[in-house]
Amino acid sequence: MAGLGNHIELRGRVFAELLERSGRGAATAVLRQLVELQRLLDNNRRWAELNAQQDPTFFASRAKGQAPRFLAIGCSDSRVPLEMLTGAEAGEMFVHRNIANQVYPSDLNALSVLQYAVEALKVPHVLVLGHYGCGGVAAAMEETPFGLVDNWLGDIRDVRRRHAHELETLPDESARFDRLVELNVMHQVLNLARTPVIQAAWRQGQRPMIHGAVFGMHDGLLRTLVTEFMKPSQNLETELIFAQVGETRRGPGTPAWRDADDLALGALRWLAGLVGPAIMAWMSWQTLRVPNTQSATGILYVGVIGVFLGEMISALLSTELGYPV
Repeated sequence: MAGLGNHIELRGRVFAELLERSGRGAATAVLRQLVELQRLLDNNRRWAELNAQQDPTFFASRAKGQAPRFLAIGCSDSRVPLEMLTGAEAGEMFVHRNIANQVYPSDLNALSVLQYAVEALKVPHVLVLGHYGCGGVAAAMEETPFGLVDNWLGDIRDVRRRHAHELETLPDESARFDRLVELNVMHQVLNLARTPVIQAAWRQGQRPMIHGAVFGMHDGLLRTLVTEFMKPSQNLETELIFAQVGETRRGPGTPAWRDADDLALGALRWLAGLVGPAIMAWMSWQTLRVPNTQSATGILYVGVIGVFLGEMISALLSTELGYPV
């Protein structure tokens, strides 16, 4: 109580001095700031007391070390508190935040966080979390210069240019804004997968899963964009396309090949990618015996298309199921 009394006495002296030197307006503004700070301190005290009452070992157990399950890379926006909106407890989530949830290969801050989380803490999940209504993405949609932050937003502007055709087909600016938020998250997942830290972890068999999601300001819900992206590949962009989903389709404990969609895709993979091309090759050979080279070539082209389709489906299923198909 003595400390609190001294704090109040100091605040009174500061207010009196400002009132004398700068007038009531400046003194009132400073006093308001001091009150806001005190509110945070009071909230912290209540939070500490509540957790200590509910679990007497709460602070002692966390003082021994941390073992988070998630690394979350999110936006600095004050409306998107990552731990709060996911219901994560203290010690469950390692967090890095910046404007528009960017993952730059030259950002030593983000890469240091990533390396520590993956190599030292051994987190099994890395989540890139964007949000609709992101000010950074909104700025990247504008041609107006904003100063220093323009250097930071260059990657989002590149994503916008790369997907210009898709964005132009959307009905209005709001839809384009939301879609660019989603594309930004997916692009940052790709950047994350390309980092030496993640590539090394995958090669060594650690295999942290990378996820991408967007938080909805209007309903408070997370929409999953990329899930279970964990396959090292020379063609990461192709693998990312296959990892994009609306929701996780298979619940825990469900046998992989009992999913009807996977069965259908598996059948199509065999018919279009293996059986079909074999039939096309036989037909092409029979046509050459007529002989009719032009027709044989056309049939062979159809077989090649079937092989390509089958390989794409194979990559999709292998990524989803976790073993080659």
